[in-house]
Amino acid sequence: MDRRDFLGNSIATGVGLSISSAAAQGPEQSVAPRKTPLPPGITPAAFANTSSGFSPFTTPDYYTYADDLMVTPVARSSARAFAMAGLAQSDVDVASIYDCYTITVLMSLEDAGFCPKGEGAAWINGHDLTFRGDFPLNTAGGQLSFGQAGMAGGMHHVVDAARQVMGRSAAAQVADCDVAFVTGTGGIMSEQVALVLGGD
Repeated sequence: MDRRDFLGNSIATGVGLSISSAAAQGPEQSVAPRKTPLPPGITPAAFANTSSGFSPFTTPDYYTYADDLMVTPVARSSARAFAMAGLAQSDVDVASIYDCYTITVLMSLEDAGFCPKGEGAAWINGHDLTFRGDFPLNTAGGQLSFGQAGMAGGMHHVVDAARQVMGRSAAAQVADCDVAFVTGTGGIMSEQVALVLGGD
């Protein structure tokens, strides 16, 4: 395998993942208390799913039927999620972008409206993407760091974002993290979801 291919792809691993959500009546009953004085828990502010209309699982030529090959479905799902949440890209404290390939992150950031189309590389080079930076991105390393856990791969990003909003990311905690943006990708960029999480 060419080294460039190896570094640009996530590695499949045999890992499973589940997630539980619990509601509490008050701070004293929280199962996941924040490490800050804010009330505990997370609020799924918005979730939106969009598709190109055709899935690689139902037709081998779904690219032919895509609305626009230059725009991924996350453009629509993120616009809907931000509108549902009543928030904007500038409100996001941490982003957890599905990263099966390096290009996926770039295209998702552009189509989700964090930077203009075609300017993603320059935008990324102009920002500090670490948990201490001005645009914390994939603070737990993402799939390019630890591998793709098959069908559970996308949940890694939800868990990373939830931990950040709850103040439970230990040494990688983003300061004053109250809003997280998460994406998920299915097929070959044919189906994408966006989730906005907020601290309550």
